[in-house]
Amino acid sequence: MVESRYIVKRKRKKFAAIMSAIASGAITTLVIISFLGRRVGSFTVKMNSNEVKLALSQTKSFDEGTTYLMVDSLPSFDINEYSTFVNDAKFDTEETTYKDALDIDPQTGKANSIYYFKYTFYVKNVGEIPANYTMTLNIADNVKPSNVSYGYDDILRIKFYDNEADSEEHSYDDKIYAKRIRNGENQYTDSEGNPIYSELIYGEEGSADFVGYCTNFENDTTIFTKFRENFVPGASRRFTMVMWLDGNDSQAKGDSPDGGSLRLGLNINATEHTAQ
Repeated sequence: MVESRYIVKRKRKKFAAIMSAIASGAITTLVIISFLGRRVGSFTVKMNSNEVKLALSQTKSFDEGTTYLMVDSLPSFDINEYSTFVNDAKFDTEETTYKDALDIDPQTGKANSIYYFKYTFYVKNVGEIPANYTMTLNIADNVKPSNVSYGYDDILRIKFYDNEADSEEHSYDDKIYAKRIRNGENQYTDSEGNPIYSELIYGEEGSADFVGYCTNFENDTTIFTKFRENFVPGASRRFTMVMWLDGNDSQAKGDSPDGGSLRLGLNINATEHTAQ
């Protein structure tokens, strides 16, 4: 038996992969791919513009606009913690990619693991009418490990930046998203003994390094929903998603997870903005 461990206090250990479903013989996977008309990767961003014209791009210049972005399968994840991600300018930029987080084997040149995933992209109104859009981050597929009681979604953390494309600010609403704690021994309590169902961001309450509590996922399949009104023609915004598996999570105990996978998808649905 190999214990799961806190990053600072114990030796680091690789967790099983978060990756796209790669069982080519699986009928359900083939049906999904056929329905979408596209390959299904580890992380996707899909735009539904309807009667307005919004476009996606990985660069601020919008040399290549599209309605669909995808990151294919990722290697196994090592656990991490919030303190790695406090330098907002390092992550919220198109100058860095998730490839910077790869642990590369010097002998083979292949990736042994990845320490976190980050993805920066832009949304621009390339049409002639203002738009409203709803942005939803979903868990598209979730296969739990076979040997532990929790899934990768239980120890997942999300930090999501939303700023104007040219802005030097790196706003993320001071929120770190995590799944709500299940009932039981993992609950925290407030000063009056009432249960708290949110995970700690970092540090124990009352300690000098305490940051606060995470914002709970909306439900088991939706992490968050964001809405913007009156996105005018020519406007452009920069988004960055940072994702990691948190070794300080209250449920990251027991054996190291064996098998399983997790896929995320960000859907953007846009409609025409009409003045009230």
